Amino acid sequence: MLVSNPPVQQIRSSSRGRSWTEKGLEMREQEAKKQEKAFYKGYNSWKERAKETRSRLKMFCSRENLEKIQQDIQGQHNSVYQHYEPILHNHATSPDIANRMDACAALTAEISDLVSKRLETIDEEYNEELVKERVRQVLNKDEFGSIFGCTITNTVISESSQGSVNELMQRQNLQQKEIEMQLRLQEERNRLHQLQVDKEVKVAAARVKQALCDQHVTLAQAIADPLSTHRLPLPEPTIFSGDPLKFIDWKMSFMALIDRKPLPPGEKMFYLKNYLVGEARKAVEGYFYRNSEDAYQGAWKVLQDRYGNPFILQRAFRDKLQRCPKIEVNDPLALRDFTDFLQGCVKAIPHVKGLAILNDCEENHKLLKKLWWKS
Repeated sequence: MLVSNPPVQQIRSSSRGRSWTEKGLEMREQEAKKQEKAFYKGYNSWKERAKETRSRLKMFCSRENLEKIQQDIQGQHNSVYQHYEPILHNHATSPDIANRMDACAALTAEISDLVSKRLETIDEEYNEELVKERVRQVLNKDEFGSIFGCTITNTVISESSQGSVNELMQRQNLQQKEIEMQLRLQEERNRLHQLQVDKEVKVAAARVKQALCDQHVTLAQAIADPLSTHRLPLPEPTIFSGDPLKFIDWKMSFMALIDRKPLPPGEKMFYLKNYLVGEARKAVEGYFYRNSEDAYQGAWKVLQDRYGNPFILQRAFRDKLQRCPKIEVNDPLALRDFTDFLQGCVKAIPHVKGLAILNDCEENHKLLKKLWWKS
């Protein structure tokens, strides 16, 4: 046996409309007044900016100034519309508010369009009369009289008080004059700033000119110096014959003038052969048959071992001292030469191993025997 389900009854919604309490109506009215007050405040701020913009557009404006004007007026319009939205949402708008919002949107669009056209022709020659005429045609006071001051709205909502028509017109005229005065001051500041910039440019140009003159002098000097240098005789190493006392000096000159230059081993070997004579050349004669780097280094190793060895050097110093003849009493030149050689020994002691033996008392006694003594 089938059992049927009971029919579902639809729940009826209440047909009564929503009613506001007295407290709710009061709060709603207060909120509406607050919104209207905020709207009028934003609208008046936009209105003052529109007046200032109209005056500024009659004068010369740079690209940066035009872009800033366009941004500012659009920003003021957006602020007015933000205050208008909640009024429109609550269906509390009045004809006066709607008319003001429409005027705000229309004039903002006209200003933006005028600025855009000015930006398109910013590179063309500036014509003051033509610019003023365009502003008068586009931003016509007859069409936007409630904004630019030709007509006055019949009702001005103000929470505190309503000013008279004459007072309002006087206030608007004073504000307009103040705006024009500020614009003239700004224009004068810009002119003074431009004069300062021009002065700085002239000073910089003078400095650059002086620097170029100094540079020409320096360039001429740089060209003259190598020419003067080329007139000097070319430096070259001394010729080494095998004296150990002259080996260090000859080696330093050869390394500085020839060895450190980017020459192939064959050329270095050629120069080494030309600056050796006597027993020094015979010592490395076998290396001259090759032009390799190994042969060049091998020749130097033989020279270093034979003439640059510390033992060889100190022995050479001592042998020269022993070979020095006895200095007579009337021979100042011999005494000077002996003194110079002793000074050389003193300077060489820190660098020649074993030469410090000359400081020994016996060696000093041998040196004293070279001098003349009256008994």
